[in-house]
Amino acid sequence: SRRRPLVGHPALYTVTRAGLRAAGLRGIDPVRVSAASSLHMIVCARVAAALESCYPDHTVGGERELRHEERESGGPRASASLGVGADGRSLLHRPDLVLRPAEGEGSPPVAVEVELTIKAPRRLVEICRAWARCRCVAGVLYVVTPAVGRALERSIETAHAGERIVVVPLDALPLAEEATASSISRNV
Repeated sequence: SRRRPLVGHPALYTVTRAGLRAAGLRGIDPVRVSAASSLHMIVCARVAAALESCYPDHTVGGERELRHEERESGGPRASASLGVGADGRSLLHRPDLVLRPAEGEGSPPVAVEVELTIKAPRRLVEICRAWARCRCVAGVLYVVTPAVGRALERSIETAHAGERIVVVPLDALPLAEEATASSISRNV
């Protein structure tokens, strides 16, 4: 399915229910594209493509695939625990993308967060603390706009998470489409 909710930005292509059935994928819902979510989705797709280009010996998966994998395995594979909910179940924070070694199970994955807007400071510190405690990932890569980078650096320092989280400016990635990272930053 093709959607283009934002003028001046590329279209998004998503798999339909029929496509999921044809591929034999069960337990994954089709992605819903909206104007509110589309810029983040576009940037995540570009970041995924850049990571696959930079790390050809790795694969990149998305949050929906991770959610399905964790549901099937019964526990976190690349998600950070934020504690326990009122129902007694773990509250997980899932990354936008997961970068995994293509060969073997030897190394844990890297969680990749794409942040275009600033979260509430308390929430961001909570997420950074959760990533600092998380041992199912090798570390966390935050790909951010300049404004988010400053706020995130403060949260990482407050959470004492500098050994587990790396911040990379969005414009540092090789994004090879007509809209560059800087034009995305201007539109956020």
